[in-house]
Amino acid sequence: MTPGEQCDDGDLDNGDGCSSTCQIEAGYICTLGTPDVCEPECGDGIEVGSEECDDDDLDDDDGCDSNCLLEHGYTCVGVVCSNNCGDGLIAYPIEVCDDGTPGGGDGCSVTC
Repeated sequence: MTPGEQCDDGDLDNGDGCSSTCQIEAGYICTLGTPDVCEPECGDGIEVGSEECDDDDLDDDDGCDSNCLLEHGYTCVGVVCSNNCGDGLIAYPIEVCDDGTPGGGDGCSVTC
């Protein structure tokens, strides 16, 4: 690296963790080497690269797991994840049932 560079991944591409001006991009961490290797920083609340979600923590069972992968039965928008009651997928531990219908009175309530 030369003075003023935070990283140097050997290319001038933006969106890969090290910008075209050799600055670390938001949501990434870089490991120094030849070239530097930049990867998404899971748990920082910024969804980038290979992350399916990033809910600003490393907790499992809340919609977005500790590897920033979307958990079964959830949808995440930004840092907010919610279960999809009525989609037929049980979002553990929030849902105890999900029969694939939005209504109740059939053994599974409208809140699953």
